[in-house]
Amino acid sequence: MHFDSPERLTWRKWRPFRTYAAPIPVPGPHEVLEVREPASFWESQLGDVRIITFRTGTQTWEIAVVTIDTTVVTTALAEAEAWTPEL
Repeated sequence: MHFDSPERLTWRKWRPFRTYAAPIPVPGPHEVLEVREPASFWESQLGDVRIITFRTGTQTWEIAVVTIDTTVVTTALAEAEAWTPEL
């Protein structure tokens, strides 16, 4: 999350044994559609994660998030549009 930038949320693809990929802006507004357990063999290989599905405009995203961080990520998606800096 970068509250001072035009796009407050960015996503970086995790790549094993390498640095993270370049940041991709996640445009707003954000609408969380679903939080679910892994549903396929490949998703279950990610470990203890939940899959968060959310919409930004006309694009739908799916991200795997460590289970313990699910609440933090869904809250960030919901609150990123509403946050304004205190002056």
